[in-house]
Amino acid sequence: MFKPQRTHLKLPKIIGFVFVCIGVLIGYPALEVVLDPNATVIVNGIERQDMEAKIFSLLLPILFIIVGIVLSLSTGSSISSFNKLRDEIYSGIFGK
Repeated sequence: MFKPQRTHLKLPKIIGFVFVCIGVLIGYPALEVVLDPNATVIVNGIERQDMEAKIFSLLLPILFIIVGIVLSLSTGSSISSFNKLRDEIYSGIFGK
């Protein structure tokens, strides 16, 4: 019925590692586009060469990497306190 506490402590680290891997895999080509002055980025069906569109394509991989690092470095006490806070919010909204 319920997963053991060890699973709850290891799962965020695994998910964080996966997020970092996805961020690196998506971010490497986006970084190449940012560094290439002749590269184009398609935004809403329009080809653009400006730096704003290129940097915007790099934001999602950076976000994935940051979230992955935070999840990977999280400790058991912070996860437990987050679970307690989540339970309090759910009980306040839905009642017990």
